[in-house]
Amino acid sequence: MVNENGYLKLINFSTSKVSKSENNQSIKTYTIIGTPHYMAPDIILGKGYTNLVDLWSLGVCLYEFICGVLPFGDSADGAYEIYEEIMQADIRFPEFVTDKKAKKLVDQLLSHNPEHRHQGSFLNLKSNPFFEDIDWNAFLNQSHTKNKVPYIPKSVKDRIDQDGYRANHKLFDKLAEIDRRVAPLPVYLDKWDSFGPKLKF
Repeated sequence: MVNENGYLKLINFSTSKVSKSENNQSIKTYTIIGTPHYMAPDIILGKGYTNLVDLWSLGVCLYEFICGVLPFGDSADGAYEIYEEIMQADIRFPEFVTDKKAKKLVDQLLSHNPEHRHQGSFLNLKSNPFFEDIDWNAFLNQSHTKNKVPYIPKSVKDRIDQDGYRANHKLFDKLAEIDRRVAPLPVYLDKWDSFGPKLKF
């Protein structure tokens, strides 16, 4: 969603889980949750994961924004095929993608080693060369000047569109429930034992 100030806003957390920490260390969780194409290998393995799986999902989204297709399982017919590609396939970029900084960031976010995704800390991730032109404080405070915000909802139609999107939250919850039924991960977990060495916690 785009809010009234022109900033993107994440919505629909019906298939999310709150990440907990203890002594500044994330506690692993074992809940199998998410949409197959965006699941990190840590989730598929069923051996516990932290909030670093969100960085994998961000990498999938970024690849999709840049390339127009999903990095894994874009033409797969079923959940198992998607999981198999996530565990085994290498990342490949179309020839038209030439931005080295973007490709390097996607490679980093889609690392099978969770700790490599943020290079040790979220501060390091924010310092990635891909984000060099971003003023993080301005984003946090939503204080960019109007000419730096590409779109600001103004009209009544825009407001109706936003309200209509919110009103359909029950539909999105239903779709999320279908996602959970389509991807019965526990059936597949035994098949991933041989991939365990790829993941280092």
